Amino acid sequence: MWADYTHLRPLARRPYQERLTFAWSTVIGAILIAAVTVSLGAVYGIIAPAGTIDRGRGEPATAISPPETRPVPSIVPTPVQPGVYSLTDPSSPWFLVNKLRPIPGAATYEPSDLTTLPPDIPNPNGQTLRRAAAAAFVRLAAVAKAETGATLVAQSGYRSFKYQTNVYASYTKSDGGAANADTTSARPGYSEHQTGMAVDILDTQSGCGLEDDCFGRSSTGVWLAANAYRYGWVLRYPPNKSTVTGFAYEPWHFRWVGTALASQLRDSGKQTLEELFGLAPAPNYSDQPERTAR
Repeated sequence: MWADYTHLRPLARRPYQERLTFAWSTVIGAILIAAVTVSLGAVYGIIAPAGTIDRGRGEPATAISPPETRPVPSIVPTPVQPGVYSLTDPSSPWFLVNKLRPIPGAATYEPSDLTTLPPDIPNPNGQTLRRAAAAAFVRLAAVAKAETGATLVAQSGYRSFKYQTNVYASYTKSDGGAANADTTSARPGYSEHQTGMAVDILDTQSGCGLEDDCFGRSSTGVWLAANAYRYGWVLRYPPNKSTVTGFAYEPWHFRWVGTALASQLRDSGKQTLEELFGLAPAPNYSDQPERTAR
């Protein structure tokens, strides 16, 4: 039998009605495909809905999701390690002297890099500081002037063993004996001033001296207590810490330890170097060195 291949004849040779039906089917199919594409685009964000395309007027393309962002990791300050600088070498910026930690060889010790302060910084006793401490004090004084208008005074800086002997003797006489003097003046060989890294700071505005808490209540004293750390200075004998430091509150007495340690002390929430380093309190003198000394 002959096979029937008439269904394969070209479209042009098919009857008119059949060609018309085929054309309409093609058009309708195309319309349906376009409709489905638009619907899916609106749902999944492939095609932005009308009114959301940027036309050059700065309107955001609201249908476009913002790029994924990752949280920025917080920066945790590296804790200061006690072993970075010595706590027992008097030349170290972290040297810690108190009533249990005398200066080794104090009778003859003198820092090798003492230097004078610039002439524009009031220095009534002409005293010196170690080079790094002096530079830090100059920066502190300049910022204090810029931020508060105060002129800082370096009332007292480096004191030799002999000088401190005379100071302590004077306090012993005026305060009615060693027991009272020991709360306000260091014995020779136990003074931070002999390290060349301590300074008693006053100003030219407040009229305060070195006798009471007047300077601590002044605007300059308040500013120093809050900002001296920025230049490596710490308030060495804060209020209500005499059972730790051994001395009454001295709002004028600042010790240079460098910005890293000063910032660490501030951020720790502690107030004294003894507490920061985990050392025993030193309220009284002892003939024996502290057993936990490092």
